[in-house]
Amino acid sequence: MRKAAGLGCVLLAILISSTASGQSRQLHWEELAVTAHLDAEGRLHVDEKQVMVFTGDWNGGERTFNLRPRQELELEGMGRIDPATGAEIPLSAGSTSFVDSYELQNRNVLRWRSRETSDPPFDNTTITYVLHYTLSNILVKQGDGFLLDHDFAFTDRAGPIEQFSLELTLDPAWRQTGSESLTRSAKLLPSGTGYVVTIPLAYEGSGEVAVNPGAPPIFKAMLGSIVLLPALFLGIVLLRENSLGRFARVRPEAIDRQWIESNLLPLRAELVGTLWDQSVGSDEVSAVIARLVAEGKLRSRVSGDSMELDLLVPRSKFEGYELELIDQLFFDGDRTSTDAVRAHYKETGFDPATIISNDLNALAAQRLPPAKGTDVVGWLSCLSFLAAAGILIYFAVKEPDSRPVAAITGIGSFVLLIISAIATSSWGKRMDRGLISALLSLIPAGIAGGIAAWLLRTEGGPWGLSERMLLAISLMALWIILGAISSLRSKGTRESIEARKMLTAAREYFKRELKNERPALDDKWFPYLLAFGLSRDVEKWSMSFPSAASTMSTFPSSSSSSGYSGSSSSTSSWSGGGGSFGGAGASGAWAAAAGGMSAGVASASSSSDGSSGGGGGGSSGGGGGGGW
Repeated sequence: MRKAAGLGCVLLAILISSTASGQSRQLHWEELAVTAHLDAEGRLHVDEKQVMVFTGDWNGGERTFNLRPRQELELEGMGRIDPATGAEIPLSAGSTSFVDSYELQNRNVLRWRSRETSDPPFDNTTITYVLHYTLSNILVKQGDGFLLDHDFAFTDRAGPIEQFSLELTLDPAWRQTGSESLTRSAKLLPSGTGYVVTIPLAYEGSGEVAVNPGAPPIFKAMLGSIVLLPALFLGIVLLRENSLGRFARVRPEAIDRQWIESNLLPLRAELVGTLWDQSVGSDEVSAVIARLVAEGKLRSRVSGDSMELDLLVPRSKFEGYELELIDQLFFDGDRTSTDAVRAHYKETGFDPATIISNDLNALAAQRLPPAKGTDVVGWLSCLSFLAAAGILIYFAVKEPDSRPVAAITGIGSFVLLIISAIATSSWGKRMDRGLISALLSLIPAGIAGGIAAWLLRTEGGPWGLSERMLLAISLMALWIILGAISSLRSKGTRESIEARKMLTAAREYFKRELKNERPALDDKWFPYLLAFGLSRDVEKWSMSFPSAASTMSTFPSSSSSSGYSGSSSSTSSWSGGGGSFGGAGASGAWAAAAGGMSAGVASASSSSDGSSGGGGGGSSGGGGGGGW
């Protein structure tokens, strides 16, 4: 016990010591002195003296060069100033494994070692270093002249600079067109502050000047395609949707009992659900089961979240998707249950929605035929994907060094595509969502476009991606964006959209009535509520108004094989579903159990399983500095 306590004390002491050590790391600059010369070709040769004061367990210093697109850094070496003689002692290039060695990482991050890890921490230790480097393509063309707009300090650093000085000289080929001083000094540059010098110049030499020409035309074309093409096609699609009445307001006040009995009840509940959201899922399966129970073809019992079903009529009484569903549910006689279905399909999996989807989608297409016409946006999206995939495959085969970027691009694009498809598909299914919701559904696709646009504007970002890789990324972004815009395009005619609007209004009517203690509903409408995905609303009603739910009503239960007609001759009342589903509000639990039966079973196979950077204020220069 004492040993454990002693060990705990030692560990605590080490933790406190390391925490205190980490907190005591401090770094600032007594002086940053820059001597620079702009040669006749427009290259800037810099000697940068840094008088650094270390406190704590720093390994050494760091300088991050903020290189803009097409700018180049040539590191010519660096040295340490001997405090006794003032002589410069050259540092060794390579790795940073020993003191007085340096390494340039990722084109723009320079690190050097000042202390061995076994040495005591620095204690207000002053060390002077000199960096020698040349920057190219930093001048900006302005009309007939040029502009030097350069940050001679570095904003992203660990501490302040107490004294800054600059001595800038120009080759005789250059003439200042202003009166700016070439010798500058400043005291106390706080952390996060650079020193930008802007000097307009005229060139009087005869040679070529290395300037930053701006983005190449192909980058501008790609950036324009990411912005202009989606904007153009989005405008066309939205105008089309508006002409079809897609953005018209849903009017639940237009729904009454007569409309429901004339337009809704003649159709099977599962077909109504398919027409409403243009898809077949567990809600439609629940509606089929509820309808068959209501017709007296099935009998149900609910225990907790589990359901038992008995087959009351011969299988010859069923046809089409009804028969297929019955055969899959009743695989062992005339009785089945949620637990039995889960156990039977545990290994293979079971999705009852796929059994009924083909027939229901075909019936829905007959009632609400799709619109004719070519989806140009969709075709362009496919072409963008094929072109991008071809480029990425080329990188994977021909350029092994580019494989990681190609893989990240491909995987990231598919992830954004899936998210985007979910967002736009959700909008397309709901007729109660308008223009603002349509635009919000495009946010995931907009993120893809934003990433591609940023990479194009920065010409590959900090990774310096090649033109072909940027082209692949841009095409992938177009694939996602145009695919999302195409998904907003309604597949139906004006008449079918109007019909779906009315079905949405009926759903809103049902949902609104379920908030009332005495809703203007009939128990015979119960399968339609399930088809509209309102099972939770039914359950909430039965829990909120138990006294109203206790009023019994007999749900129509007929053994006739002709099917449930939904005749309006039945007594109009609502108890939450009626006797066939438990009565007295028990249909809330029935709907939940039906949802469990309709959800299907997943197969066993599917259920397993400190460097810094920164920018200055100029068009060149700046960056970061500090320790590591």
